[in-house]
Amino acid sequence: MRYVAFTLIFGTLLVGCATVQERVSLKDCEFSIQGAKLRNVDLQGFSMDVLLKVVNPNSIDAVVDKFVGSVFIEGLKVADVSTKYGERVPAGSSVILPISVDVKYSYLKEAASRLLNVITLRRAEVGIEGKAYMEFDVPLLGKKTVPYPIKLSRTVSF
Repeated sequence: MRYVAFTLIFGTLLVGCATVQERVSLKDCEFSIQGAKLRNVDLQGFSMDVLLKVVNPNSIDAVVDKFVGSVFIEGLKVADVSTKYGERVPAGSSVILPISVDVKYSYLKEAASRLLNVITLRRAEVGIEGKAYMEFDVPLLGKKTVPYPIKLSRTVSF
């Protein structure tokens, strides 16, 4: 009976350690803005996806659980975003994660005309600033969340 109990506890700890390793490996990942995709434009505003590329150079998978932050276009903050992923980034590979943004011109007031010009040119400097989060369950301690800061910008065409 002791052997069964020991095996169960040891197995739980090993699974917990693997989960922690996948989440902690996110700190070695490389983040970049791959591009942006305009989804919808109307008289009230526009919708777009900022494409965040995550490259995992590690020998184990990494997991991006969520991103919380702000999106900037031409240096103007256009939206606060919070996106849940739970996305696995395979070892030695990369994934593209969309950060969806809905922008209302009324929210931007005097800057709206500046952004209309960006839509006409279909080119802009896009930036994101925030944190990618790793969430994991630690045996006996419960759920833990670790943030990884991200601050990126890039000129993109869409």
